[in-house]
Amino acid sequence: MKTKAELRAELRSKMIVTNVEIFEAGLDDEFTPPIENCQFCGKTLVVPGFWTQMIVPRGEEPSSGILWRGEYKGYKQPIRYEGYPCACNDAKAFQKILDQQSYAEKIKMEESLKKEKEKQWKERLFERSEIRANFPNHMTFDEFKVEEFSPDNSRWTQTQIAYRLSKAYVESYEEKVKSKDGSSYGKGLFYSGSTGSGKTHLAIATLRALTEKNVSTLAVRTADLFNRLRESYNDPSGVKHRELMTLYTQVEVLMIDDLGKTKPTEWTQEKLFQILDIRANRYLPVFITCNYTDDELMERLIPQQTGDRKTAEAIISRLRGNTRPAVMNTSDYRLTRQ
Repeated sequence: MKTKAELRAELRSKMIVTNVEIFEAGLDDEFTPPIENCQFCGKTLVVPGFWTQMIVPRGEEPSSGILWRGEYKGYKQPIRYEGYPCACNDAKAFQKILDQQSYAEKIKMEESLKKEKEKQWKERLFERSEIRANFPNHMTFDEFKVEEFSPDNSRWTQTQIAYRLSKAYVESYEEKVKSKDGSSYGKGLFYSGSTGSGKTHLAIATLRALTEKNVSTLAVRTADLFNRLRESYNDPSGVKHRELMTLYTQVEVLMIDDLGKTKPTEWTQEKLFQILDIRANRYLPVFITCNYTDDELMERLIPQQTGDRKTAEAIISRLRGNTRPAVMNTSDYRLTRQ
């Protein structure tokens, strides 16, 4: 019978050892897997390991350790490895049940993590969209009271059509994006009508619904859009201005509220055209709310200093070509809601 010293010497000459051999040689430590028997067939479960050189601080002598493997299917004895703890049929059947349970738990956990990530992503999208920060929370589809308008009034029909257009836009958005059909994909909605007709409410409701579908959106009032661009010039490097223009021209859906309300200058006219032109070329939709007819808006887009009608016409042309009209001429919707 071999002595423990002989066993140790023999084991150190082998590339692969087992936990059983290590225990018999008295080389076991806190990391050595315990010796166990299969609960079904009673055979000893063997865990293989590999001798490895342990990394130690400089100046110290390296020592040999064993890297225990959880899987080594080529070993001849009954073996514990990832999958089946033992080669017997009963152990395999039992492990299969455990694997199924483990897989179900894994899928459940992955779904939970996915939902949490989607929730966090939506929160970031809403934060970037500025919808919650700048527009009332009641501006949703559920809170838009179409039925409050009298069916006998033709203006009610316009509002109903605008509502249906907005809902349909959200429902078909993904399909339009996948098709990349410029004739429909790049078109937004142009909400026009009298003050208080619910234009902003419906536009914001549409953007909210799109954001819920993980579409990046940005809602900004005309005055704020130009004020931010002006302020960005305070950065001598020009970085802030470029970042803002990138945001306005690359966000998936941009909404400009109250177009025409701010008196134009040559500079604001130029910036508005740039934004609309770049978005049109990229097939990126823009949503507009406006209190004026096309002719009225045209006049309001002409700077008094220059009288530049051509650029104003170009802006109107971009809007006509890249939005669908949603006319909402009705009584003051805000008073109706109260």
